[in-house]
Amino acid sequence: MIQFSRRVAAVVSGGVVLASVFAAAPAFAEGSWTSKLTGVAIGKSSRSWQDSHTDRVRTATTFAGCRISGKDSGFRSATVRLYDERGWLPDKSMGSKVNKCGRSDWGVMTRPDRYHWTISELNGSSYDPVLRLSVTTVRQAY
Repeated sequence: MIQFSRRVAAVVSGGVVLASVFAAAPAFAEGSWTSKLTGVAIGKSSRSWQDSHTDRVRTATTFAGCRISGKDSGFRSATVRLYDERGWLPDKSMGSKVNKCGRSDWGVMTRPDRYHWTISELNGSSYDPVLRLSVTTVRQAY
């Protein structure tokens, strides 16, 4: 009887541990990162990330706390262009989004690859060497 009780206790405790592991498993979000931008010029690129296409999470960049310094001190927008890094081939543009200090959403990527984005315009200008962008929180989800 004592041996049977030990077996039952072992099976029950093993089940509790297994259930805890599955309960603690993250949602199917593949990844995200958070950073900031301080005084960056047009042309600044983000770090690269790997989207292995194992989930249906949308690729989205969110800016908060946006400021532009230079001759035009008011922030209106930052145009962000997403790129698919295709190995030996040239990077492929996945399109641009005008970010007005909020969320830019490119949808679900259709193939596994590395990606990054570049600031292509500030306040609608694609070339102004004086303007600098600062963003207190950048969140990239993929």
